[in-house]
Amino acid sequence: MKELGDWLRRERERRGISRTRLREVTKISLHYIDAIEEGELDALPAGGYKRAFLRTYARGLGIDPESVMARYREIATEDREEVSPRERVGRRPGVGPRRLMRTLVAVYNGTMEWLGM
Repeated sequence: MKELGDWLRRERERRGISRTRLREVTKISLHYIDAIEEGELDALPAGGYKRAFLRTYARGLGIDPESVMARYREIATEDREEVSPRERVGRRPGVGPRRLMRTLVAVYNGTMEWLGM
């Protein structure tokens, strides 16, 4: 994501917009502006917030947000290809709420049968 951050920083500087001015316009904290420009998008809130921050940043610069999102998706896809699926998910496959629920139901049913109910 470093290249996306570098591109956004260059665009901001090319347009003569300071980080402080961008913060005033977008209401994005300097901490998050720095994270975006450093390409450390993991420092941003997860999910839709990350995309919202990028779109807001783009609008603050006067850039079409969809062009920024297209670059983001392109880079994210390249990054995903370099990471194994297990690293991408960050947890063991098959361990989730559904499996937990099935396990709890099985334990409950087994207990009820053992008690003769």
